[in-house]
Amino acid sequence: MSKMTRLTLLCRGATTANRKSIFGLDEALAPAEAAKAQALFARLPRFDVIVCGPEDSARSTAAAHSGDVATEAALAELDYGAWTGRTLAGIAETEPEALRLWLGDPQANPHGGESIAALQDRAACWLQGRAATGGHTVAVTHAPVIRALVVAVLEAPPASFWKIDVAPLTVTELRHDGRRWALHAMGAG
Repeated sequence: MSKMTRLTLLCRGATTANRKSIFGLDEALAPAEAAKAQALFARLPRFDVIVCGPEDSARSTAAAHSGDVATEAALAELDYGAWTGRTLAGIAETEPEALRLWLGDPQANPHGGESIAALQDRAACWLQGRAATGGHTVAVTHAPVIRALVVAVLEAPPASFWKIDVAPLTVTELRHDGRRWALHAMGAG
């Protein structure tokens, strides 16, 4: 019988940029988020390993539990290309057709960064590599990565990515029983 693998996905804490709908800035956590992350870690069941995306907000969230955290490039935030540092409202005003294309076609990357389909491929590949590891891993990452992982587990159409909401400091549980991944819980915090 194969090992049971448990993966707890923790959406990194809020930042000033994400509260203002600014795409892709690598910045520190908003005030009080580290304390909220620390309280959340205290409620999690025991785990074996903690990993995180390379951005400051993911590393700082993970550091609320432990300073000894490995970063994994596959858990990095979506690359927004030329839209990095811009607000959603500003893009909608200046590039409405490009935004519509991006929201409607997972293969599109009008910003020159990473398409949603490319993010989904990256996330699915990372998840597949975790299947046989066994034990319990906590992965601190960003909402788009968690959405992509949920789409992969559910084998849902790529367009369903936009129908999943993931708030800062929420927990999504995935489990692999040796045969398949399953979504165990989503949105706990």
